Amino acid sequence: MSVQQGTRPGSKPTETYPGWDYIKSDGPGWQEIRKNEREVMRWEGEINKAQAAVDKAALALRMAFVFLHGGHVERGALARSEMRSDMEPAQVLAQIMNMLPKSVPALLIKK
Repeated sequence: MSVQQGTRPGSKPTETYPGWDYIKSDGPGWQEIRKNEREVMRWEGEINKAQAAVDKAALALRMAFVFLHGGHVERGALARSEMRSDMEPAQVLAQIMNMLPKSVPALLIKK
């Protein structure tokens, strides 16, 4: 999981890795979230959903580039991006906009 989030597995503030910086936001807002395990889990869930949506939208953008110029794509990439090769440019843009994360504002709303 730490690899997916861009952190070194098992990294600690005292350890150093070439080309890596250790960071941890320690402002009052972050401390407030960390006090409540349930809130931490909620944040992680929303962040993971948003990241998955962004990844899917990025794949769809790559498909739009291929639609424009032509080219080979990995098998299954078209289906994973939820695109069709017969889509018009306006449809492609609308599809990509719909893929962008809607869960990010949910992080700001306390439940």
